[in-house]
Amino acid sequence: MSNKSQKIYKYDISKLTEILNFLKKSPNTKRTKQSWIKKKIKAVILKIGNKIIGIIPFENVIDIQKNRIAWITGAYVSNKFQGQGFGSIILDSFKKLYKNYDYIFALPGQINGKAAKWYIKNKFKVLIYIYSLEIKKFKLTKFVNYSVAKNNIEIKKNTSSFINIHKNFNKSFYCFPVRNYSYWNNQINYHYYKKYYKFYFIYLKKNNKIISYALVGITSIKDKIKRIDILEIACDRTYKFFNNTIFAVYNFAFKNNINVIRIQVTKNDMMKHFLFKLGFKIRWKTYLLYRNLNGTNLNKKFVRFFGIDYI
Repeated sequence: MSNKSQKIYKYDISKLTEILNFLKKSPNTKRTKQSWIKKKIKAVILKIGNKIIGIIPFENVIDIQKNRIAWITGAYVSNKFQGQGFGSIILDSFKKLYKNYDYIFALPGQINGKAAKWYIKNKFKVLIYIYSLEIKKFKLTKFVNYSVAKNNIEIKKNTSSFINIHKNFNKSFYCFPVRNYSYWNNQINYHYYKKYYKFYFIYLKKNNKIISYALVGITSIKDKIKRIDILEIACDRTYKFFNNTIFAVYNFAFKNNINVIRIQVTKNDMMKHFLFKLGFKIRWKTYLLYRNLNGTNLNKKFVRFFGIDYI
């Protein structure tokens, strides 16, 4: 195919219907028009002639260090054109079209899988390893007095407290979106997998003040096992405080007749050791990959990962 027939361009809202129609052919979860707009998705798009043959959509993430990160979500090249270098052409065009980004992030799934090998071939490096942990038939050895925010009104009422707690317990870390008054509203209401989850904030109080929380989702996505996914947790990284927050989740799970709980954590997170102590087991491992666009390396010791961010 002649280069003259290829055209790379950046996302424009006038092309959104065409983009979404193209993405319906991909095996990825389908984004809605509303989700795309509300999450402010951008993209690099490749056309041959007048037809889209490949696209790399991404979310814009600005972390506490002011790093600007393009987080890839649902990249796809038409089956007919895969393995011919078109995906690499799209990636290599990114910096030219979007000049003010520092890094591109990708979560490729299986370690050393096809997607991971493709990203690594295209100048991505391993940033952190992520473990998916699970506990089945947990022992409810103590009752924890907890509260639940289960709708937009209740979440909004406590958002200021959630922001302060998240900031306090994660102030030394980066590579995740800064929490603000619109963050959780957008993540929950326009989540990539929204139709598969029912979201709740489980939180603990002391002297009428919120001291920790866990954002969880009840789901059976992918393997049809009804469970609780802990998508974000903010608490003191000491075993006592962490234990109390986890047991609040246990109590909530027991009340809802659920006996499987899962969470994803980084290899370096102290929380991983607490979870092992409680009986969580490794289901699988993956890694977060990144491509450096500005020449400044990231320190993996200060990278923290929350499942709610990867959508």
